[in-house]
Amino acid sequence: MLTVLIYALFIIGTYLWGSLNFAILLSKAKGKDIRKLGSGNAGTMNIRRNFGFGFGVLCLGLDVLKGMIPCLIGWWLLGGYGNLSLGTERFGFSVGREGERIGIYIGGFTVIVGHIFPIWYKFKGGKGIASSIGVCLVINPGLAVFCFFAALVFMIITAMGSVTSFLVIVPPLIYELIEHLHGEGLIAAQLMVFGLFVLTMWAHRMNFVRLFAGTESKTVVFGKKRKARAKAHKEAEAERQRVKAEQKIEAKIEKITV
Repeated sequence: MLTVLIYALFIIGTYLWGSLNFAILLSKAKGKDIRKLGSGNAGTMNIRRNFGFGFGVLCLGLDVLKGMIPCLIGWWLLGGYGNLSLGTERFGFSVGREGERIGIYIGGFTVIVGHIFPIWYKFKGGKGIASSIGVCLVINPGLAVFCFFAALVFMIITAMGSVTSFLVIVPPLIYELIEHLHGEGLIAAQLMVFGLFVLTMWAHRMNFVRLFAGTESKTVVFGKKRKARAKAHKEAEAERQRVKAEQKIEAKIEKITV
C-alpha cells in the first residue's frame, strides 16, 4: 500500500512540476505574455525570437532541468539505488537494467505530459522538446549530447529550428525503444518511451504541416544582431498569422465533422 502511495505521489508531483512553464514565467518577468507574441507557442524558440538569444538559452536550460530532475528522482526513488528501493521487485518485475530504470521512464513521461498539458495554464503548454532533451540526457547521456551538438550544427547551417528539435530527441528515444524491444525490457518501459516519442511528435503536428507546405519559419542563431533580430521578429509575426489561419481551418473542419 505504501509503495502504491509513493508511486502516486511521485506521478502527481512530477505532473505538477512539469506544468510549470518557464517560457511564460520569463515573459511575465519582462511584462509580457509569450502566448501573445510571435507564434504564440510557450517554448524556447518563441522566447528566443521575441526576447533574444540570452533569454532563449536561459529558457532552454530551465526546461532541460525540468525534464532531468524528475527522471533522476524517479531513478533513485523507484529504482534499485535509493534508500526506499520501491521499484520493480514489489510489482513482480525482474531487477535488471529496465527494472532499475523504470522510475526514469515514469518521471520522463509524466513531466512531458505536464509540460504539454499543464493544469496551471488550462492544459495549453509548450511542445516539450527542451524538457524531452533533459529526459534523454538521463536515459542516454552520451547519445543525447552528441545529437544536441550535431543538431546545433545543422540548425546553424540550415536555420530549420523544428527539424533540429527532432534530431535532438528522436535518435535517443528510438535507440532506447529498439534496445527494449530486442532485450528483455519491461512492457511498461517500452510503452512509456514510445509514449514520449508520440507526445512530442503530436505536439509538433502543425510544424510538419508547415514543413511540407514550405512555410516553416527559419531560426537565426548567429549573425548581425540588428538584422537577425528584425528578421526573427518578422518571421515570428508571420508565423503567428499562419497559426491563426490554421486554427480557423481546424475550427471549420471540426464544425463540419461534428
